Amino acid sequence: MLRGCLLLTCCLASIVAGAAPTTYPLRYRFAAGDVLTYETKTSALGKLAVQVNGENRHAPLPVGLDICDRTRYEVKAMADDGVATVEIRLMFLSGGSSIPGQFLLELERLPDGVLIKRGDAQWKLPPPEAGKPTPADLLEAFGGWDPMGLLQPCQVTITPAGLTTAKTGAPWVKHLATLPSFGQLAAYFQPFGQPLPELPGRSLELGQEWEQPRAVPLPGVGAKTYRLDVLFALANRQTVGPFETVKISFDGATTLQDEPIRLTVPGSGPLDLKVQSLTHRLTGAYNLAPEQGRLVDHSLRSEANCQSRGGPADSIFIDSNIVVEAAMNLLAP
Repeated sequence: MLRGCLLLTCCLASIVAGAAPTTYPLRYRFAAGDVLTYETKTSALGKLAVQVNGENRHAPLPVGLDICDRTRYEVKAMADDGVATVEIRLMFLSGGSSIPGQFLLELERLPDGVLIKRGDAQWKLPPPEAGKPTPADLLEAFGGWDPMGLLQPCQVTITPAGLTTAKTGAPWVKHLATLPSFGQLAAYFQPFGQPLPELPGRSLELGQEWEQPRAVPLPGVGAKTYRLDVLFALANRQTVGPFETVKISFDGATTLQDEPIRLTVPGSGPLDLKVQSLTHRLTGAYNLAPEQGRLVDHSLRSEANCQSRGGPADSIFIDSNIVVEAAMNLLAP
């Protein structure tokens, strides 16, 4: 009898020891010297229709974009409360677009310099740290815009919950948004909006949900945003490469009305409009390795439908529908 009880006790202890945890810490863990590189692929498809005085001046314009970037995050310092000072640096970018202005660019930071391509032309330049001026023919190829500005690093602080505060410099996507013609639509093509997704910063059980608002940029000139409330859920455990992760899914939607914006029309100057109606749906998921406190991947789908009217005597009506899909993955060291 005693032997049977001991055997049962050992079996139960073995089962409990091997059982999966019931809660998972949803926070980031950093250490000074950590270097993480993420590759993000973004694609956008949509249409832009313009009416003037109720007439279609041309067929709806297709909007297409494909961008691939590799961005490095290096932890420069750690505070006692787990807040990390992180340097963010673009290492590679390639992209093409059907947007007017023919955005087309490939840029790569090499061990001994920088390689930039646009169409059939290419330039091999010293690294930006050398302080050399950008060649005039390279600036001319981009209409006066300097692609070397993409390589300027920035520093931010990131809390264990993913809250980010700028310290020095600006993210490279801010410089990309200054590219003529392309920049004013950049709000559609920066779907993640920040270096890392925010987390609750505490332990939760599978199936638990929480809400977090997201500030989404409006298209046009300026820094206007609108609020998108997103519902998150701790979905399930899974294995992604060498990591044991928990999957976090999210879903959010919002509507917006009567919001003024300003676009810049090449060759014509500013165009003041009012967003009559905007609907936006955002869905996706990301995988977090809770033991290491690492974001392993992040994917989303964003669909925005917008109708705007303005210009002289409200004669211009713009109807746009754009779907953005993006996937961000942690690369092996």
